[in-house]
Amino acid sequence: MCKCIFNNVLYLNGLCPQGGFMVTNSKKVNWFDEELHHFYEHDNDGLIYGVYTYEHDEDFPFDVAWFKTEAEQQNYLNNF
Repeated sequence: MCKCIFNNVLYLNGLCPQGGFMVTNSKKVNWFDEELHHFYEHDNDGLIYGVYTYEHDEDFPFDVAWFKTEAEQQNYLNNF
């Protein structure tokens, strides 16, 4: 299934308006595993479970979401 995000609206099966992002990859991440606490010198106010979302096969995410618990992180992915 192809997913598209345009103006914060999720479209399925590539039925997105021109200019939308085709989401092909999401990755679960952890603030500490990514060593972001060294770079930013804080713990992100406890929001340590993240999801990186990539457009096509890009190397850098176009969207990042952070959560306090793994359950919130997984719920986000399940409802994405």
